[in-house]
Amino acid sequence: MPPPALPLKPLEELFHAHVLKLLVDLKLLPPERVQVLLSWKHSGFNVHAGEPVPPENKAELEQLAQYILRNPFSVEKMTMESPTDTIIYRSKLNPKINRNFEVFTPTDFLAAITQHIPDKGAQMVRYYGWYSNKMRGQRYRAQNGGTASAPLRPPSTPPPPAKLPSKKWLDLTACASSRSLTSAP
Repeated sequence: MPPPALPLKPLEELFHAHVLKLLVDLKLLPPERVQVLLSWKHSGFNVHAGEPVPPENKAELEQLAQYILRNPFSVEKMTMESPTDTIIYRSKLNPKINRNFEVFTPTDFLAAITQHIPDKGAQMVRYYGWYSNKMRGQRYRAQNGGTASAPLRPPSTPPPPAKLPSKKWLDLTACASSRSLTSAP
């Protein structure tokens, strides 16, 4: 028997409060920082109560388990330095800063992670041109007449441009300056 439908926001807030209380009790988070965390637009906590997956549906259970186990960041790349309570996150070499790590305070690390949480209902992936929904639908209708098939690949050579691009400003100025030099007395 499925559990009764409950509003999820109170459950999310309760879970959020219990985790923050646990962090304060373990002295991993100062109490004054809790107020800062509570003021954030995105708390980083979420409760999902979708359709239950029956135990006999092994494929769906495996997909759900893989989703739950997938972290938004690699735990192996993260280390915490105890005397300074700083978090070092290692990654590929960043050419702008010329290093392969970033140093955070614990609350700054949480802020860096939660800033990537989109607003509810926000569309994060957009497809244009060949990969847009409109084009995929047109190809589907044109080729299959309503039957499913494997998606087509984009054309190997792009179509010619509708209008030739104008010359660069540098080319135009170089041309004008060479004319003025040749026409000088």
